[in-house]
Amino acid sequence: VLAGCAGPRLSVRERMEIGDRYMDWGMVYYNSWLRDHNQRYLDLARQQTQNAVVSYFELQLALGHAYPDFYILDKRRLRGCRFLREIDVAAQRNRQDLSGSAREGCLR
Repeated sequence: VLAGCAGPRLSVRERMEIGDRYMDWGMVYYNSWLRDHNQRYLDLARQQTQNAVVSYFELQLALGHAYPDFYILDKRRLRGCRFLREIDVAAQRNRQDLSGSAREGCLR
């Protein structure tokens, strides 16, 4: 990338907020699925939550343990991983096949 062509760099807080927005949308779609049981909502919930986890994970890798917000990011990433697991369990319980069930950015 040429100097000056990449656009403005996002701050750590702005990058955290991107992950937070993904999480918020994941929850919105999951709640919509709970109401309507439309599989598309469950797919979107999983996709948005996975995006949040990856966003947090990549930011953690970029910052390292010494950064003050590292553990805040870790808590948010782990919360996203738990939510992904909840989505997967709900899908299995309701016999719905999810696209992409890997939990990238989660330990298991």
